[in-house]
Amino acid sequence: MHQDVQTPSAAAPGDRSNLLPSRRKTGLHLLRHLLRHLAVAVLTLPVAMVLTLALYPLWSWLERTTGIESMGREGPASWCYLTVWGLLAMAVVLPAAWRARSGRHSRPTNGA
Repeated sequence: MHQDVQTPSAAAPGDRSNLLPSRRKTGLHLLRHLLRHLAVAVLTLPVAMVLTLALYPLWSWLERTTGIESMGREGPASWCYLTVWGLLAMAVVLPAAWRARSGRHSRPTNGA
């Protein structure tokens, strides 16, 4: 089985060129990564709608105190739904992205 990352044994000190994955696998990995995050963001839509409706008192208070139009006859304004969805999607996607990024950039310890 082919591995993405080569062993650094043949590399000169400080040379990280052989630690990079192949171009083809990087593109495929990026596509999978983006599709996974897109799927998670789409799946948060129903939760965001329910949460926006549950925050009805917050939107009413916000409109009363600031004058920002957040309540209509049919419920919260569209920007309220978008705000809650955006925050929820970021709360789900960003921690996973940070974990993946920190795992990719972690340096091995040399035991000294």
